[in-house]
Parts: sequence; structure tokens; C-alpha cells
Amino acid sequence: MRIPKSASMLVAALLGCLAGLVGCRPGQAPSVPRVGAGGTFIGATKPVYGTWGEAIAVVVWFDRSSGSSGVSVAEGSVTYSGLSAPPGRSRIEWRCDTSDGRTGVVRIDGQQYDLSKGAIFLVSTKGGRAEVQQLQRDLARFKPGHDGLEELAKEDAEVARFAAEAGEPGRGPP
Repeated sequence: MRIPKSASMLVAALLGCLAGLVGCRPGQAPSVPRVGAGGTFIGATKPVYGTWGEAIAVVVWFDRSSGSSGVSVAEGSVTYSGLSAPPGRSRIEWRCDTSDGRTGVVRIDGQQYDLSKGAIFLVSTKGGRAEVQQLQRDLARFKPGHDGLEELAKEDAEVARFAAEAGEPGRGPP
């Protein structure tokens, strides 16, 4: 059975309109909310972080007062990145790639982690090498910035221990 050309064109036009209504236009990237990056000092430590909307998406918490962070957005994907340059060791680079602020890949000093398994990364540089501990916590109630991260350091036993140990002789900044 042969379909008239006018009917085929009508079906194609309707499908095109339907695709436009549901947002499936070719070349259109998913929208990304406001994102940002920052860092602060908590005692002798330096947490650096990336934000997704009003929430913290990832925290890389260094045991030294050295660390940086930045953010870039391209085609619906966000990359948070930075580095730390602890004394007596080559720099530690980190990067987090996500398209939703909850899942993605985190790389710290050449090691790869799954963001969905935890958004807090405690990075110890004791002994001249990076040791990373990934923590899965609900970060929704902690606001980005110094006050929110200081609250996290007080309320979470593992983060509090990490921050306290960083201030011990031989662990804190020079």
C-alpha cells in the first residue's frame, strides 16, 4: 500500500512538532543550573568544592592549606577541577565530570572514583603520597561556603577527625 506524499509530509511535520514539545531537538544540550566553585580554610585544612544550583556537588578536602578549584560548562556537562601543591610532593590534581550534580567521574591524583558513591573526598598527603577516603553523606543541608563546610566538619565524626589530625605536628601546613 502506497501512502500519499502529502500524508507522509503531514506525519513528518507532526513528529517534528512533537519532538520540539518534548525537547528532543538535535544539537540541544540538557540545561545546567547555576554552578560554581570555591574553597575555604577549616583549621589547617583546605576544602575545595563545586556547586550545582544551591547545593554542594563535590568536596575535595585537603589536609594542607593548599588547594584550588574551578568550574567549566560545555554541552550540558560540568567539569570541576583544581589542584593542591603540598610541600615535599608533586602537585595533586583533581577533576569531577558530571551532567546532573549527583553522578559522574571524579579523578584525584590519577585514581578514579564514582561520584554517586560519595561526594566528599578526604585527601591526606602524609608520607608524601596522596591517600583518598571517599565518604557518602547527604550534603543537602550544608550550604556552600565556609559556614556550611565548618558545620560539616563539626557534625561528621570522620571529617572532624580528619581536620583534627591535619593540625597535629607533622601533618599541618608548614
